[in-house]
Amino acid sequence: MDIIVFLMHYRPLAEVRKGLRDKWYRCPIETSRPIELSRRNDLMTWEQIGRHLLLMTLTAYLRFTFGSRTG
Repeated sequence: MDIIVFLMHYRPLAEVRKGLRDKWYRCPIETSRPIELSRRNDLMTWEQIGRHLLLMTLTAYLRFTFGSRTG
C-alpha cells in the first residue's frame, strides 16, 4: 500500500495554489490607507476607554436606581 502512495503523481505546489485562491472582490485601496489605520493613536484610545467607562457607569447607575425597587 505504501508503494502505491509513493508512486502517485502529485501536481506542483505552485499549480495547486492557483486553484486554491479565493475569488473575493478586493476593494481598490491606496497602500498608505491601511498603514494609516493601523497606527496607534493615544487620543482615540482614551476616547474609547472613556466611552467604555461611561457606559459601565451609566449601566450601574440605572441598575441600582431602577433595579432595586420592589413592586
